[in-house]
Amino acid sequence: MGITERVLSAPPFFVEVGFLFPSPLEFTQQGKAAIDVVKRALCALEITNGITHTELVLPANRNEIPKIIEVNARPAGGIIPSLINHAIGLDIHRLYIDLQLRKSLLLTPTKKLFASAYHFTAIKNGHVLDVQGYDELSKHPQVREAKLSVKSGDKVIKPKSNWDRLGQFITVSEDYKQLVAVSEDLLKSVLFKIEN
Repeated sequence: MGITERVLSAPPFFVEVGFLFPSPLEFTQQGKAAIDVVKRALCALEITNGITHTELVLPANRNEIPKIIEVNARPAGGIIPSLINHAIGLDIHRLYIDLQLRKSLLLTPTKKLFASAYHFTAIKNGHVLDVQGYDELSKHPQVREAKLSVKSGDKVIKPKSNWDRLGQFITVSEDYKQLVAVSEDLLKSVLFKIEN
């Protein structure tokens, strides 16, 4: 299907705060090395048919081999299936069900876009007093989905895991660089007023 790029929060927790699909990394030497590592892992595990989800870490030294974190004989989870659907028009869950029912699969993309999903996170621990800018973000012409997971009065913490995120939004574009710029601007436009 393709490579999903992940954006992580700062150490020490490395919370997943952003996703981009399809990643242009796929066309680089490092991306090709990542694809090769995944193919060899699936071959070693004798997985020859089906939908898989493999997570890798790409070393800072581009000459080193990417390292596998996990291999799953299932579709990607979380917001990634929606991301893929918005980017290339393929419904991963539908494909997975059709595969289990031994139906023929239509794998031709119906769209050719880039999509990003970014998550809101708290900059400090406390209680939400107000959220500003979310309504405007949700009406932006490039936003396809937006959701807040918190409301005024809710207790929030600086993220230590994916469960600590405050909501998310999906944005699309025909241009990868424009997608990244718009998504980052939109993320900054939503302000969570938090009181200790």
